Amino acid sequence: MVVFFPVQHKNHFYLICINLEEPAVDVTDNKNSVEMLKRAYHDAAKELNLLFSRYLVSVNHKSTFILKGVEPKRVIMKWHIRDNHF
Repeated sequence: MVVFFPVQHKNHFYLICINLEEPAVDVTDNKNSVEMLKRAYHDAAKELNLLFSRYLVSVNHKSTFILKGVEPKRVIMKWHIRDNHF
């Protein structure tokens, strides 16, 4: 199961996906900036992972501890762009 979290931050939208079957926290964004992942996405993805893990504990989900220690990563795609005006 993959859970999708759309995120809006400072008039920019991106997606954080948490995969419970193959433990992963992926950030999907159209921006071409690698630096932004380290500063903006990484903290947001780690915080979301922590909060979602707490939710899983509260509902006694079978994948409660599978996300522990999973580091967020950015999905690299061919369609990244520099300008984000559309």
